[in-house]
Amino acid sequence: MRLPGLVRCAAAFILAAPLACASPPAIDGTWSGVATYRGARLAISVRFRSDRDSLRATFNSPDLMILAQPLTSAAFESPRVRFTTTDDQSVRFEGVVAGDSIVGGATVGTVPGVIAAGDTARMRFSLRRAAEPLSP
Repeated sequence: MRLPGLVRCAAAFILAAPLACASPPAIDGTWSGVATYRGARLAISVRFRSDRDSLRATFNSPDLMILAQPLTSAAFESPRVRFTTTDDQSVRFEGVVAGDSIVGGATVGTVPGVIAAGDTARMRFSLRRAAEPLSP
């Protein structure tokens, strides 16, 4: 009777099963909310997706007519998240995840005719986890 081998096999399966069934990181999904800068409110959303050892993200803002803009430097080290827009005047967001919300600030670069060099005002943002659409 080969019971010890069977026991070892069962133990290996039990220990490996949580790894195979592990849920995606707490950041994955779509987060929607608002960004506020000098009293102006902008609707924004960010979609995060883990891809092996990296985090991919896209940015949406109907108020700015931006749809699925890829973000750079997306990183999540619980509870902190950061990401940067890819345009000429990039915006660097840094926030903290707490349950189903992300709250933080953003550094806004110089935008000729809009934001002067040396302007130290920061954008504030607040996002909530959005419900994922049902699969067809």
